[in-house]
Amino acid sequence: MRALLITVVLLVECTSALPDKRVARRHLQRPETARFVTTAERGLRLLGFTPDRPSLERALLTGSAALQRTRRALVAPFAPLFRYTATHQQWALFLLGTRECFRIHVDARTPDDRWVPLYHALEAGVPRYEAVLRYRRVRGIYNPSSQHGSRPQYAGFVRAFARYVFEREPGYDTLRVRMQHLRIGDPGTAPLSAGFVDEVVVRRWELFPELGARPGTGTGTKRVTR
Repeated sequence: MRALLITVVLLVECTSALPDKRVARRHLQRPETARFVTTAERGLRLLGFTPDRPSLERALLTGSAALQRTRRALVAPFAPLFRYTATHQQWALFLLGTRECFRIHVDARTPDDRWVPLYHALEAGVPRYEAVLRYRRVRGIYNPSSQHGSRPQYAGFVRAFARYVFEREPGYDTLRVRMQHLRIGDPGTAPLSAGFVDEVVVRRWELFPELGARPGTGTGTKRVTR
């Protein structure tokens, strides 16, 4: 019985690991998809077949849709198991690069209204803050998605990091975190900035009300989303 249960779990998990999204026609223009079709075409020719590229592309679209339907049908009866054990696949195993990316900018304001850069990704920053923000697990909290925008925990992360800064920097009264939206061009060209998004501003008195608000600082937390 134990061997049977283990076998069932392995089969279900392997089935769940299959791609849950089909290849759409627009995906055929992606370099990685084009390379896959080219490799398949060359492999079939080595085996003595003479496929044409349009036929291979149609087979890829049809096969991908069929695989998606089959996966859904096989996994559906086990949906409660995945839900209650939190073992369903929540992220893509292999991530594809895009031409859009984001750079985090963290700045602090002094009482004389000067903004001081604490950390701008890919630029020099304060070492102790750079060490925290560059850590891959922390970066996974704040790094936005080009498709879905900022993560649900982004605002909470900013407030937690603001407290971390304020406890170490008594001379700053405001912390601002925002993302610079960049579009990557052709090799050898500099990325183009599309402006800043997901700006969150936290003031010291919001986290430490006993200090009181400085005149002219306003109230609340400013959130600018795309």
